[in-house]
Amino acid sequence: MCKTEQNVSVTLRHCHSTILSQGLGESLAYIFLIATTKSLGRRSGTVTLFGTACGFFLLGMIDWQWTEIWNLERLVSLLAMIVISAAFGLLFLYTGELAPTTHRGGVFAVCGASGTAAFIGPVLAAASEDKREKLAIFAALSGSTALLFLLVPETRRRPIPERVKEVVERRNQQGLVFGKRREQFV
Repeated sequence: MCKTEQNVSVTLRHCHSTILSQGLGESLAYIFLIATTKSLGRRSGTVTLFGTACGFFLLGMIDWQWTEIWNLERLVSLLAMIVISAAFGLLFLYTGELAPTTHRGGVFAVCGASGTAAFIGPVLAAASEDKREKLAIFAALSGSTALLFLLVPETRRRPIPERVKEVVERRNQQGLVFGKRREQFV
């Protein structure tokens, strides 16, 4: 076998293992989504999932090659993909519960449009040749999303609001934002 045929063979094995891993990962993500939502709730689950993804991306910066195809970066990137897929599914559930019924359609439309963020990954991956820079960017995005969701109210075991007034009352009852007690939210 010449060098070119050998490279094609390795590339095809790499491609097939990646596609299989992604397919299994998406299936696991939605099983993981159900377990996370039931055990942690929507807000805590979202924070936990994005925080875990951040940790996986940071862990992937360690150079550790097992075979010519598998290394630590690839493994934790696949694990992060599972976690982020679960978090993305959870975002649809969670954001729908934050908005009153009168505004829920618009919220779901914005969530659907956020799927265009899937284009960011390949663009960021092509922006740098250094794998540590790529992983640091993905870790920063995941970590900042987890921190951002600490500011959003919890919806677990609460009724879904029907009107804007109910959303305002819920936010006033929950209290703290940026370390200060809100007397009235509007």
